[in-house]
This record gives sequence, C-alpha cells and structure tokens, in this order.
Amino acid sequence: MAHEPMTQGLKYRRIHLGLVLMLFTLALLPRVLTLDAFITWDEPMWVFRSGRFLNGLTHARWADTAPTGHPGVITMWAGVLGVTLYSTSDPAAGQALATLAASAGLHAQDTSALRLLGGFLPLARLPVAVVTALTVAAFYCLARRLFDLPTALLAALLLAFDPFFLAHSRLLHLDALVTSFMTLSLLSLLAYLMDGRRARYAAVSGLCAGLALLTKLPAAFMAPFALLLTSSCWLAGVVQRKLGMVAVGDAPIVSCDPCSYPWRGLLLWGLAAALTLVVLWPALWADPLGTARTLLSTASRYATTPHMNNYWFGQVVRDPGLPFYLLAFGFRLTPVVWLGLLAVLPLLVQRGQRRTLLLALLGYVVLFVLTLTAADKKFDRYLLPCFPVLDLVASAGLVSLLRWMARWGRLGERARREPFGGVYSERSRTVQDRPGRTARRPVLVLGIALVVLVQAVGTLPHHPYYLTYYNPLLGGGRRAVRTITVGWGEGLDQAVRYLNQRPDVKELEVAAWGVAGVAPILSGHVHVLSERSRVLADYILLNIADVQFGSPYTFDYHGRAEPEHIVRLHGVEYAWVYRNDRYEGLLQTLEQMVGREDAVIFAGRSQLSKHWPAGRPSLVLDPAGDEAEIARALNDAAQSDRTVWYVAFAGDDEGQDGVRRQLEAHALCVARHTLPPLTVTGYRILPEIAFAPLQADVPMEVNFAGRLSLSGLGLSGTQLAPGQALDVILRWEAIGSVEGDYTAFVHLLDGEGGRLIQHDERLLDAAGHPTSAWAADEPHEMRFLLSIPPDTLPGDYTLVVGLYRLDSGDRLWLEGVEGLQNDTAYPLAVVRIQMIFVQGGL
Repeated sequence: MAHEPMTQGLKYRRIHLGLVLMLFTLALLPRVLTLDAFITWDEPMWVFRSGRFLNGLTHARWADTAPTGHPGVITMWAGVLGVTLYSTSDPAAGQALATLAASAGLHAQDTSALRLLGGFLPLARLPVAVVTALTVAAFYCLARRLFDLPTALLAALLLAFDPFFLAHSRLLHLDALVTSFMTLSLLSLLAYLMDGRRARYAAVSGLCAGLALLTKLPAAFMAPFALLLTSSCWLAGVVQRKLGMVAVGDAPIVSCDPCSYPWRGLLLWGLAAALTLVVLWPALWADPLGTARTLLSTASRYATTPHMNNYWFGQVVRDPGLPFYLLAFGFRLTPVVWLGLLAVLPLLVQRGQRRTLLLALLGYVVLFVLTLTAADKKFDRYLLPCFPVLDLVASAGLVSLLRWMARWGRLGERARREPFGGVYSERSRTVQDRPGRTARRPVLVLGIALVVLVQAVGTLPHHPYYLTYYNPLLGGGRRAVRTITVGWGEGLDQAVRYLNQRPDVKELEVAAWGVAGVAPILSGHVHVLSERSRVLADYILLNIADVQFGSPYTFDYHGRAEPEHIVRLHGVEYAWVYRNDRYEGLLQTLEQMVGREDAVIFAGRSQLSKHWPAGRPSLVLDPAGDEAEIARALNDAAQSDRTVWYVAFAGDDEGQDGVRRQLEAHALCVARHTLPPLTVTGYRILPEIAFAPLQADVPMEVNFAGRLSLSGLGLSGTQLAPGQALDVILRWEAIGSVEGDYTAFVHLLDGEGGRLIQHDERLLDAAGHPTSAWAADEPHEMRFLLSIPPDTLPGDYTLVVGLYRLDSGDRLWLEGVEGLQNDTAYPLAVVRIQMIFVQGGL
C-alpha cells in the first residue's frame, strides 16, 4: 500500500472510508430488493435445516447441528438469523417451524410444510445478502493492499455488479457464501506473503478459510493451495536473493526473511482455521471424529455421484468433463471481464510483484477448476469462487488499458513503460507517470465509470432474475438454453401468480416437477407431476429445466398442447402453464363402464370427480380420512342391492385406505378393472349390512410366554360370503422387557386344521419400533384385511393368532389359557362362510 505523508493520512483515510461505505451500499441495494422473488428447489430445505440447527442450539443437542454433509454451517447460521427475525413478528410460525424441524425429516412433497418454510425465506436470505455486500467492501480493502487504487476500486465495482455472484448472493444457499470466504482468504494470504510483517493477514486468511470450509467442502482446496503458494513464494525469494536476481527498482517476491516468516504465517493460518471450525460448529463439540467421518463420507458420495441430467448441446449426458466449465465461464462472465482478461496478457510478461500477484490469482483459478473437473457432479455455480478473482485480474488489465488510451494520443514514446503506458512502481504498487508526462486523470476516472456503467447496465435489468444473465457475445439466454443447463425456478413464480389471480385458486389442483418452488407461493394444491397427478390436476406447470432434461410427461404437453400462459424472461421462455385435459379419455371409459344407476365413489378430488355427469350418483371421500365419517357417508349413499364403483389410484397403500377397507368388509366385491393409473372396483351392497368403524372393543387377556399380551380384539363380522374380507384389529402390550422382535401370524383354518388364509406381520408400534423397544403395558394396535377367496366352500372356520421370532422361527407358548396350555395358537373366533346370491350380477 502506498505510504502517504502524515499530513495527508487523515484525508486519505476519509476517502477510503467513503469508498468502502459507497461500495457496501451499491452492493447491498440490488441484493436486498425483492427478496421474495422466485424460490429455488433447494432453499426450503435450507430453511428446514436452519430450524433444526436452531433447535439444536436452543436445547443443547449439538448433534442436530450437523444435518447435512456440505456441511452448510454458515448457511444455517444465516438461516437462523432470518428465522429468528421472522419468528419475532410471527411467534406462531416460529413454533410451527420448531415442531417441523423436530420431525424425522422434510418430505419433498409436503406442501403444507413447504408453504410454512417459504414464509421464512425472504428474511432468511437477508443475512446472505448482507454478508456478500460486506465481502465487496472487504474485497476492495484487501485488493488495495495488493494493487493500486483504481484497480482495487474497479474490481470491487465489477464484483458488486457481477450478475452471477449477485444472483447467488440473494439465495439461502452455499455458493455465494463459500465464494466470499474463499476470496477473502486468498487475498489476505497474498497480502501477508507480500508483507510478512503483518501477521494479522495470515490469521484473517485462516479465519476466512475456516468459514469457507464450514460452508462447503470444496473450500478444503484452500489448505493445499495455501501451502503451495507459501512454498512457491519462499522458494522464489530464496532463489532471487541467492542469485542476485532482484533488479534495481524491483521488489523481491517476499518482503522479509524468506527462511522463517512464511512458515510462521502458515502455522498461524492453520490455527485460525481450526479454531473457527471448532467455535462455530457445535457438532464438533459432541462428536468430533464421528462428525468428520460422516462429513467426509457424504462429501465422497456427492463428488462421485454425477448429476444424471447434465444438459449439453441438446443432449442429456452423464459428464461433459472440462469443456463444461470452460463453456460455463464463457456464458457467465460478462463482456467487460473478458475484455479485461485479454488486456491483462501483456502484464504477465513484466517482471515484479504485480506479475507474481496476477500469476498467483490465475493459478488459483486454474487449479480450482481442475479440482472441480475431477468430480463427477457438475454445476456452473460450482465455478463461482473463481469469479471475484477473475474480476480482480480483469480490472488490472482494464486499468492498464485505460491508462494507455489516456496517453496514446499525446505520447508517442514507449520506452521504459508498461505495455499500456506508465511506469509501475513496486514500492507503492501504483502506475506513475514519467516526469513531465502527467496522465489525464479525468480520462481514467471517466473510463472506469464507463466500464462500471456497462457492467451495471448489462446486469441490473435482469433484476430479480439475475440467473437469467448470459454473455450476450455468445448469444445470451437464447443460445444458452440450447447449450447448457438453464433454470433453477426462475419464472415459476410468475406462472404461479397467474394462477393465483383465478377466483377459484384455492380449489385448484396443480402438477409440477418443481414442487419446492411452487408450493410455498401457490394458494391452491400442488402435486409432483406423475401419472396420478395428470388425473388430479387442473393445470400443469413446466419450466425450462423440465424441457431440457426431458422429464417424464413433459412432452405430453410441451410442443403438443397450446399453453394457456407463457412466462418469458429477456426473450427466453422459462415457464409454461397448461390447462390439463388428459383426464377426458379416462372419463369416457369410466362412463361406459359404470351403469347409469350405479354410484361412483372417488378416492379424493380429481378431474374425474369434477367432471362426472351431474345427473349420475357420485361421492368423493378422502381415503385417509376419519373412519367414522367414511362409514357415515357410505351408509347415507349406499342402497341395498346397488352396485357402487370405487375409483382409486393404483399403488396407494390399501392398508391406509379407509374407504376400501369398509367396502371390502361390508360389501361384496363383484368386479375389478385396471384403468391406468386407476383401479376400478365394483361392490354389491348387501341387505341389512351397515358400515361402521372398527375398534378393538372386545377385551382379552391372552399371555404369550410372559412376554407379550393380547389385550383387545375387533372383528368386522363373523358371517361372511366368498369374496368379502374380514377386517381385524389386534391390540398388543408388552408384559415386561421384551428381548426379541416378534411377528404375529393370523390363520383362518378349516375344520381339519388346513389353512385357508395365512397373514404374517411384524409387530410394530405407530412409530415403527419393534417389540424389543416397547415399554411395558403400553397398547399397540395392528390391523389387516383377510380376503376370503371367491371359491371358498361354505362352512365354519376358526381364526387363530400366535407369535414367533422371524430370525429363528420359534413360537411363543400360551400361558394360563385353560385347555390350551403349551399351545402356540389362540382361537379368536369362529367365522361362518355362507353363500349369498345377488340379483343382476355383472
């Protein structure tokens, strides 16, 4: 840094302070405006992780502060600040988030949870925006230690308006934060190596490296790079001094004794990084070795698991390799930066510290890109840590170019000047004019202002969708969508706003692949796009990534149907809204299948239930709803000798389907059809049969070897017809501590002891815990349906139950049961099977 006279020191400090405040303000404004814009796929999960992190801090459960392998600690700290701010104004939402975060995990299609998390997101993004704006100011301060004032100022302004860095600075994610800390770590290390007397720079570098590693594992690159850079500077300094290669007017690579200070600084660097890790990550307090092992294992899995949908020149490929990152640089760097990178080339042949700095910065970029290339998983955002460095290198070239342009018309002399004019002073790290040839400073100032203006004018019109910026020299977004992966949720918010304007939006069913970006802001209901949701949905939402990757069902709509609404961002179509009419064929088939007097029961609302002819009887029931309400609705709708058709979705868990359970147990199944993605089952309502919820209301005391007790029984009936089902509830309790895990068997035996039906099921409580984890005297129920085969002969059959260990097959003996001592099967009931004749069979 230049040494100003003491009389001017205060003046210069005020100027620099003013520049720092200006840079922070300019960087902050575009980062904090409209933070409630679109939602990327990953951000709701980061709010959830931040809630879990906060729970861990609040209740001293340190293990809960390590929920991911990134590790994402600084991102979660930022999320905690935002969550706390939001909870202050809405305590109920804060409590709801704490409850959600205490659950086992976040389901990707839990729309109510996603809507809750989306409310926290704007404030959760705010700390990231502030940190990255502070980074721009700190970037200027450190760059000023390495380069002249115009270069440092231009670099900071380019970074403030760098569209790629700006885009990620507005997200609750990893890449902007890890970029900030890696950049500050690198510049601090260079500042230390250029002036080893200032050990605080080594400590700051280690601190920032620790923050970067706490954010994302690729920041581990900083450790070997710091060692390599320190060793290279030390070795170069030794060679220069021993061989007398330091030219007059030049400065050595390192500015004090090369035999000692770099290694002291490196030790200080490592201590600062380690201390940062320990202080800011509570998981390391509880289990340092386990946390590190999990972290490394997860990182290895991430690195070796490719993103299977890399879009590359119109095709989906596994791994495009190094060309992917080279092309990503081409599209994501601005024309101004590319011009600066070209202009810096002549500076790389000039001896001195400036060349050393530029080569160190470029070496950082090259080695980091090569490190990324070694991993199978690739995204353009992984390159982001290179962008501030390239902005700084480009600024050195641009400032040199501007100085040359300021003199070119007046000065024909080129002797002893740098390629673009002026003499570079190694002592002050500034370009100085030769005596009598004063540069026209206004030209330099105007040139820098013009460069920054071009950068800002190219970037700011993309607000708030800065990710839509692509280098116009390569064709911009129109060419990018045909070349590389594009889209992370941009435009879906506008598509959702279009649907939210409908008066019936609360009743709308919408299907999309990007559920995480739609659910938090849609007033209706959203489902993942699937064969099932194509029957449910009123509308289909697609985005550019769905089209590039060829996601299932995408091309059933895109290119074949006319969209009702298109979202265009800077001339590129990013999202489409389609009115769904794919149900029509299913509806016609179902109308032909069902008699006009038959009733249809739909398993939940769908396009079929909405458009079912009004004059034909129908009912919509929630399969997972309250069983008493289901039974009451069936009793009201069903009439004796009427056929009802139950329309449900194939693949649903029939054990959780209360409607099907009631129909199977209390009606006669007469027909089954598969109508993908539906199953259509016909039932004949039997005379004098009433639907009713089943409860284990028959008390029992059956002791199995003093370990487990059968304490309650519920049966749907004891007189059945072939084709019906027997609905059974068994209530179990642990008598004491149960050592093993047991399985229950339920058999329906004929008069000779032959098995007509066999059903085996592990005993699990509601949380899925086996019997070895049960507490004594706590009841746990298991329920199942036993379907009577249609060809079953009439007669009396015995329903028996028993227990055995699955690993050994050993059964438990009955204790204290009169007449059944030393037996292993307890008779629950006698079930009579009798023929029932119905009229008008199908």
